[in-house]
Order: sequence, then C-alpha cells, then structure tokens
Amino acid sequence: MSAACRLVLFDLGNVLVRFDHAILARKLSKLSRKPIFAIVSQFIRSGLGELYDEGRIDTEDFTGRVLRALDLKMSPEEFKACWTEIFWENPGMDELVGRLKARYPVFVISDTNPMHFDFVRERFPILRHIDQFVLSYEVGARKPHPKMFEAALRRAGCAAEETFFTDDRSEIIEAARRMGFRTHRFTGTRALARELLKQGILPEAGSG
Repeated sequence: MSAACRLVLFDLGNVLVRFDHAILARKLSKLSRKPIFAIVSQFIRSGLGELYDEGRIDTEDFTGRVLRALDLKMSPEEFKACWTEIFWENPGMDELVGRLKARYPVFVISDTNPMHFDFVRERFPILRHIDQFVLSYEVGARKPHPKMFEAALRRAGCAAEETFFTDDRSEIIEAARRMGFRTHRFTGTRALARELLKQGILPEAGSG
C-alpha cells in the first residue's frame, strides 16, 4: 500500500504559468537587428542563463554580460522588461491549486532566476496558494540535481514517497521517480486533475 500524500510539489514555468522564450528572442532580435537564430545560439552557447539560474552571478552581472554578448544598446531596465514579459496565465490552474491547498502543503520547485521569479510573484495571483518556494538560484543547483528535491523534502519534513510532484519535462520526472516521488508529467490542467483523482489525492468536485 502506498504512503499517504503529505506534500504537493509543482514546477513553476509551463505548469503554474506558461512562458515562451521565443517572445524574448523576437524582441531582442528587433532591438539588436540580429536574426533570431543568432540570438538564441549566442545565448545558449554563453551559458549565462544557467549561471544566473544557479545563483552564481547576480542580476547586474547577468544583465551586463548579456548586453555585451549580444551588443544590445539598451538600458538594464529595458532589458528587464524584455527578459520578464514572457509569461502568461495557465487557465484552470488557479482553481486546481486552490483545491489542493485546502488539503495539503503546496510547494514550488523551480529552475528560475531573481528577475523571473519576482515578476511572476508580483503578476500572477496563483502564487498566493504556495507555502514555500524551492528556487534554483537560492539552492545553487537546477533540477534534476538531488539538492533541489532534498531541499523541498527537508522543508516539508516528509519523504519522497509521500510527495506528489508534477513537471512538464520528462527527464526531470524520471529523475524524481527514481528518487521515490509520486510523479506525473504535466501536459495540461485536465490531465493533471484526472491523475490527482486517480491517485486519491483529490476527491471528486463537490464530494468534500
């Protein structure tokens, strides 16, 4: 018999809220007059995103390095607007997370950075449901590094088998499953709700 669920753990991007890096690439391409593929390839090769997500460089350093690498003639404030305005609401998730919050602690575990996290926290009311945030730039590692999952379990005081975790990336779900988590790869709100019902984590709507 499986252990009872004591914690629900959500990825943030493309689960609680949607995002698309192509929005950023299009904006920077216009501003720099470089083709989108050049913007994307230069940024990926630089490794700056990973350094920033893991807290190894701060916002000022990250911004300056990107502006220099892409030869962008813009202020840090203008870059921040481009960098952050890539998110939008994921319909139906606010209501679903609210139902879960009524029954369990709800945590977020996210590969993110200070500019993205501050923007999302200010703009999206869904995050009012979240009890704690396990963030890569604070932990110093990104998923699927065990440090991220261990930090969540330590804060919650529960075991992996007592934790339901959902993420949109299959390789992260596989790593979590190997650690003993109850997992579901996120493909949409309805599929997640069905899985929560199937696992007995949520009752049918209106049944208490």
